[in-house]
Amino acid sequence: MEMKKLICMLLALLIAAGSFGAFADGEAANAFQSYTTLYASSDAKIYNVELAAERLNGYVLEKGEVFSFNEIIGPRTQEYGYKVAENGRGVKVRGGGAAQLATTVYYAVMDAGINAFHELHFYGDKFADNYAASGDMAVLVDYASETDFVFYNYLGDMTFYAEVINGWLSCKIVLGDAESVGGSIFQGAMVGSATTAFASDKNQKTNALLAAGSISGITLTYGQTFSFNTIVGPRTQEAGYKLAVNGRGAKVRGGGSAQAASTLYLAVKNLPNVYMVEKHTYGDRYNQTYVTFPEDAIMVDYSGAKDFRFTYYGNKALTIYMYEVSGILYCNVYER
Repeated sequence: MEMKKLICMLLALLIAAGSFGAFADGEAANAFQSYTTLYASSDAKIYNVELAAERLNGYVLEKGEVFSFNEIIGPRTQEYGYKVAENGRGVKVRGGGAAQLATTVYYAVMDAGINAFHELHFYGDKFADNYAASGDMAVLVDYASETDFVFYNYLGDMTFYAEVINGWLSCKIVLGDAESVGGSIFQGAMVGSATTAFASDKNQKTNALLAAGSISGITLTYGQTFSFNTIVGPRTQEAGYKLAVNGRGAKVRGGGSAQAASTLYLAVKNLPNVYMVEKHTYGDRYNQTYVTFPEDAIMVDYSGAKDFRFTYYGNKALTIYMYEVSGILYCNVYER
């Protein structure tokens, strides 16, 4: 592990010489939050996730230090209190579920600005859980085989907060003075929610989840406008989008991504502090099944400049979460 740290620090020196921004000493604190769902998880898995989160909660990583998930969380053994539960592949192992914390931390770390890692592994095609949109975003860690999640902190002093609350695992990273930033990611009330069902077309589902993954975690404050095309970006092969039928049955690149837009629309359309700026629907051409009424089937087209936009005028913050469980796309909207 000492050699691993040395290599990682040398790598970071090269990174620091490049174009990565640094967090200046004395600046105000910044908080970066992420979450993953524990919906449909077994009690044993939730127990393991809570245990791992407790060991990370409050951990301080100073600037110039190396983060090692396995060193912080420790062995996933009976002696350390871990139970047998499903891991990311759906296999029952001692400490199953701990990798969900690694994944949630990874999302927060990326948001904070860390984008170079000494050691990072993913489940890939073997991923069988629901807390990540795909296996390419589900971090794999295993203490016994020394499969770790490791990065060098070149930004500034980091304080990690992790907790399980209301069926979610949240991770907050505070850069700077941790005492000046508080609050759980799930404080506030759920003000809107919606669900839509996926069809049997795997490519449609892949495209919808790619779009939903780009949207999930977005927060709007007073006067800010949500733009589907800006946030999701072009639906191209390079971005991972596949050929699939769209809302009117035509096979196009990114077909199915409008299901994410429609699900979000259903969740926010009746909110009093949300004003629709731009909305297009498939109308009579709609021939899919994920929404009941054609007027709820949002049409978005990046190349055709057809967007779905709305502005938030509330005096709080509106945060959008999207995830999939058992073939259902969920959208929950919190105001806090």
